[in-house]
Amino acid sequence: MNFSSIALGSATGDLRGGVIIYVLNMTSTTIQAQGNWVTESGDTIYTTQASATTSALIPGSAVSAAIYPAGLTVIGGTGRFAGAKGKINILFGASDFAGFLNDGQFIFRYQGQICFAQSK
Repeated sequence: MNFSSIALGSATGDLRGGVIIYVLNMTSTTIQAQGNWVTESGDTIYTTQASATTSALIPGSAVSAAIYPAGLTVIGGTGRFAGAKGKINILFGASDFAGFLNDGQFIFRYQGQICFAQSK
């Protein structure tokens, strides 16, 4: 995978753990990204590439809101997420673009549903 930068974040809630976002392409209004989610227990959630639309920067800052119109599509993972499928909707997202490419500061609120593979 070719990417221009990486952003790291932490997640709370049912999917608490860490999130890594590989920024594939970024313009002034969109971000193409590929993300992986690692839960607190060490399971990994894989998603397809996603596109976010960003707003203008908040005056006097490098902070911008981001909207993921199609959300994130879950395509499996490891541990209990092996074979899982589902959708994670990003309700709100924001990033400090001054730090985004350096230390990956971002926040987002999510909701969705993940269906686990049937046990063998």
